[in-house]
Amino acid sequence: MDKSTVKFHRWPYAALLASRGQYKPEWENCDLIQDRSKLGSHLCKAILRGDNRTAEHLLDFGAPIDHQEHPDGWTPLIYSIYYNNPDGRKLLLDRGASIFVADFSGRTVLMFAALANDPELTGKLLQLGMPPGVADSLGRTALDFAVSCRSTSCIELLKK
Repeated sequence: MDKSTVKFHRWPYAALLASRGQYKPEWENCDLIQDRSKLGSHLCKAILRGDNRTAEHLLDFGAPIDHQEHPDGWTPLIYSIYYNNPDGRKLLLDRGASIFVADFSGRTVLMFAALANDPELTGKLLQLGMPPGVADSLGRTALDFAVSCRSTSCIELLKK
């Protein structure tokens, strides 16, 4: 096949956001990696801002739910915990976001939940099978993060 006849098709992610959920058949087979990455980046920003409606539309259009944003490797789920977006967190967990993805420093979702002093989420993550003894690149565990922010309820859950 002649290279001049090959047509590359991109996801028009700005148009996806503008359409607010209206399906366009010409976008069906557009799955270039850099465009999926841009959708993932937009998903992280929507969760960060608390714009859960846009986040839902981005997920509907194929944004990678476990996208890791540069330079720190945070996922949309980590952003929802750190920036206190419980509705966004629920959306991501309901859609199948992995609780086992760590950022580039090895910090887990459980560590961020302990740091955010959120005993409800900490307990839920432990029930879902998140191991409490995992350490980040500096050797800190979720219990260390809970102790650093004096979260007595999270400390009790993590000691069990």
